Amino acid sequence: VLARKGFMVHIFERYSDIRSIPSSGRSINLSVTSRGLRAIRSLGGGIYEEVLEKLCCRVRGRIIHMPNGDALFQRYGKDDSECNYSVSRFDLNKYLINLAQTNGAEFYFNHQLSETSDFSSSDVVGCTVHFTRSADGGGTEKVRYNMLCPVIACDGAGSRVRYAMKTQNLTTFTEDIIPRGYKEVLFPNPGANDFGAQGGVA
Repeated sequence: VLARKGFMVHIFERYSDIRSIPSSGRSINLSVTSRGLRAIRSLGGGIYEEVLEKLCCRVRGRIIHMPNGDALFQRYGKDDSECNYSVSRFDLNKYLINLAQTNGAEFYFNHQLSETSDFSSSDVVGCTVHFTRSADGGGTEKVRYNMLCPVIACDGAGSRVRYAMKTQNLTTFTEDIIPRGYKEVLFPNPGANDFGAQGGVA
């Protein structure tokens, strides 16, 4: 969106280019609800239609397995016209990276932000960011970029930007890591013509 508005967009990513890594097939899909769909629709340019048609599958409800063995199907909407959507994180990330590059955004992969980055510039806009990146001949190297533009941090729950800002007393926060993970349950493939569980609809 920023690139379409004429801004030069540079994206620094900690990990390798996901498009060069085969999918492991063990990632939990994202559930896209009406709020997410409104955000996608606001992007314009046919993105909404492409995401729904090429990447998503409909999820009309969920099955609750009761203690007595009954399977209870709960719809997400009033009927089949109202549903959520399920999308692969891997496929969605690949799609968004390709879309951003097509619109002029430049990606810098294998750049891990350091907490020594300086976000306390006296200028109205700008900062100095430090990265550790993979070197061409192997190993790593330190690099520094002077940003004379706004920096938007999209680095999630374990944000390195937030930690760097805390180091400079620009913000405070607490972080409590939940010790629990998730339980993966594998079901045998029931075949193309079988839903695989009682109480649902294909």
